[in-house]
Amino acid sequence: MNFVFDASKVNIGASKAFRLMKEMVGGYENVGATSRDYRNFDRDLKGFVGEYDGEMVIEKFKVNQETNPSFFYDYEVDDNGHLTKLFWADATARRNYELYGDAVSFDATFNTNK
Repeated sequence: MNFVFDASKVNIGASKAFRLMKEMVGGYENVGATSRDYRNFDRDLKGFVGEYDGEMVIEKFKVNQETNPSFFYDYEVDDNGHLTKLFWADATARRNYELYGDAVSFDATFNTNK
């Protein structure tokens, strides 16, 4: 099921991943799982990530900061350890701030309607 996980990283859903695997291995009989298996794994994966999504983001930002000194992030958690506030800025964001001042915009809809 690593294939389902890898496919989800590039926004390929479980059903498309199943059909793609069928093409790669030469037929449904060679996939080794059913379409329902793929969908169930995808559902379970999303449930797992849902519990740890905040921690995963912070870990990714730590790695980004270690490899890119111009990357900055800060965050706050509540008493239960849940992520409540998150800010980040990369080199492009910092440069835009220098050029355009204190107007900050974040497009949360970018790349969602593919």
